[in-house]
Amino acid sequence: GKIEKTGLPALELGDSDSLREGQTVLAVGNPLGLEHSVTRGVIAGSREVNGNQMIQIAIPIEPGSSGSPVLDLDGR
Repeated sequence: GKIEKTGLPALELGDSDSLREGQTVLAVGNPLGLEHSVTRGVIAGSREVNGNQMIQIAIPIEPGSSGSPVLDLDGR
């Protein structure tokens, strides 16, 4: 839903080039309808898939969390 508030700060974008394997990350989503869930995982690696550079994470993802934002522990 939409948040009915103004003046909220935006999250700072992270630098994907500074990620390292084993780094802790958090995914925010709505797995299986459980709103605003946070799941912890780690960066597993970086690789190219069909010409696109991708970040591989090891994290339990349930239906409803696919495509969720991923944050480092500083909220970037």
